[in-house]
Amino acid sequence: EIHTTEKGAPGTSAAARSEGAISKGKLDHIALGDRHSVTSSGDSGRAWYAGTPEATDFGELRSGFALVVDIDDNDAVAKEVPVGKWHFIRESINLDTVEDVRTFGEWLNHLENKASTVLKLDLVGSISLTGNSAIEEHIASAKDIFAAVIIRDEGLLVLPDDMDFSDMDFSGFAGRTVDRLRASVTAAGEESGAAKD
Repeated sequence: EIHTTEKGAPGTSAAARSEGAISKGKLDHIALGDRHSVTSSGDSGRAWYAGTPEATDFGELRSGFALVVDIDDNDAVAKEVPVGKWHFIRESINLDTVEDVRTFGEWLNHLENKASTVLKLDLVGSISLTGNSAIEEHIASAKDIFAAVIIRDEGLLVLPDDMDFSDMDFSGFAGRTVDRLRASVTAAGEESGAAKD
């Protein structure tokens, strides 16, 4: 417990005054607040932000800990104990080949604690219709087992390749239409989006 009415000299920070109080033996440990990541502060190793016991958002690097402090006559030792169950994972996933799609599916399968994991995925690259279908299957499966899955796929371009149409045996007008649409998808301009659709 800290009770202080001392004012530091002008320009002296609270952290510097606290470190001074520790070095003089007036304080054993300083528990700091308002930071989600468990973090040691200062040079003494006795001033700590405990962080939050659970992750609450993407970008929190060291949340999900309890800070246990053992204090004796000579020392105060802080120990970080992992207690958090929730995970927030943000990744950019490059999908250009069938191998990339397979690796993406394996990565999803190997993530642990799926029921308490929130994913935010930015999908980028250029993939065939067949590859895109496999991506959509991976995402649908993930949405069934992860706590939440947020997908941004504006950077993923779906470009049909010859294999996508090989079983359809288009000829004549239909074949020419497929060729024209495929050419329009790769061109810049308003027609690209409509051709893709």
